[in-house]
Amino acid sequence: MDAAEWRLTRKVPIDTAAVDGLRGFAVFHIIVGHLFIYVPTKPGGLYLMGGGSMGLFYIISGFVMAVGYCQVMLERPKGCAWLTCICWPTWDDPSEGRSYAKLSSCTFWFWLTNILGIIMRFSLQNSWEVNEYENRVTWLNVLLTFLGLTSWVFPWDQMGSFPVGNELTWTISTMLFFYICFPALAPRMQRVPLHRLPILVWTMYVLQAIAMSTCTVTLGFLVFHGSVDTYWFRMTPPLRLPIFIMGIAAGLIRVQRQQAAMKDADLDVSPVNRGARPEELDEACCCCAQEPCLGPLSLFVIWLIITTFAAVQGSLVGEMQFIINRLALEVFYPILFYYWILALTNPARQNDCLVRLFKSRVMRFLGDISMCCYMIHLLLLEFTGYLVKTRHGFHPWWTILSTLFATILLGWLFTRFYEKPIARCLRFSSKSETDQPSKAAAPSPPATEIGKP
Repeated sequence: MDAAEWRLTRKVPIDTAAVDGLRGFAVFHIIVGHLFIYVPTKPGGLYLMGGGSMGLFYIISGFVMAVGYCQVMLERPKGCAWLTCICWPTWDDPSEGRSYAKLSSCTFWFWLTNILGIIMRFSLQNSWEVNEYENRVTWLNVLLTFLGLTSWVFPWDQMGSFPVGNELTWTISTMLFFYICFPALAPRMQRVPLHRLPILVWTMYVLQAIAMSTCTVTLGFLVFHGSVDTYWFRMTPPLRLPIFIMGIAAGLIRVQRQQAAMKDADLDVSPVNRGARPEELDEACCCCAQEPCLGPLSLFVIWLIITTFAAVQGSLVGEMQFIINRLALEVFYPILFYYWILALTNPARQNDCLVRLFKSRVMRFLGDISMCCYMIHLLLLEFTGYLVKTRHGFHPWWTILSTLFATILLGWLFTRFYEKPIARCLRFSSKSETDQPSKAAAPSPPATEIGKP
């Protein structure tokens, strides 16, 4: 059996435990940043630049999808590609359609938080001085929200592109576009030779940088004078799709290199021997190398320095500088996150101190509850404002710790008693569709790894 045939028919274990911890770290960076925005700070506010790392979630999603579904060669969608993408179970491999249904678990959570947000805002609007945008609910907004299409439509007013109940769930609307595109993207990207995947990554990186810079600067600042329309461009699915493709490429690189290592070592990749993970050879340091020349800790230090500088400058100068810095980070960071994911999952770097930290029980716990915490923390902040009779930007400082504790507690409760039971029901229903799974089916990632911000 030659290398190509071996690669198309065998499954290999990929250790993504550090990626779970990385997701938890990124989500709580955003949450803590929002907590500080809600308290009074001088002179220009305290901005921790969590929003600049949104591209990390797109890359993680693409990476996890590729690791879960692209370990064997997939058939290209037949007939109308877009119709096939929407009707996932029509794939030639029935197990792919079944396991793809796990993405629905985050849809129920998306609907629940928006319903809770609508109920809370309408019930409190007579006794709480709310933000001028928070109660602008129209039937069209409601329809787009529950179809998950808010970020797909150009905003006709200041809140037209946000879900009506929970604005932060715009990320679900954006990533829904990625998941619909994935069945068409995955089979085609599998046919890209391994040595050309880094070139594809850099092409996508330059493409998204040009698209984001052109739209936000030319249209946002020059035409719309830096209004909320500028924010909409960072949510627009086609502008963010190249970053998701970078994540898929990272997953394919990790899978194919691991498959090659398994073949070279002549290992049995059955579940009994999945603890064995041969180390990979280091490569020459260049932008087109399949593995990063810097380790996870070095990449983290680079991220920390850049983020700290942007946060300090944005906080000292003011909100407009914060917006500019955030957009600059969203344009620059995807390539850093791409190499960071590869470094964290490189079998040769599993003894790195940062890898061990992200694989620790605490960080994996935060990663496990990250989606629920992300979706409820803004609602908790607004409810706290009602309790203490204050508005956005004037919460007492003690609300930072209390809201953070409540977010973690409720996030764990919702994950334990809402998200995971729904995921188990979806898995049970998918198993009942087919008596025996296909032997060539790729392993499915855990439900909590899919669809998270």
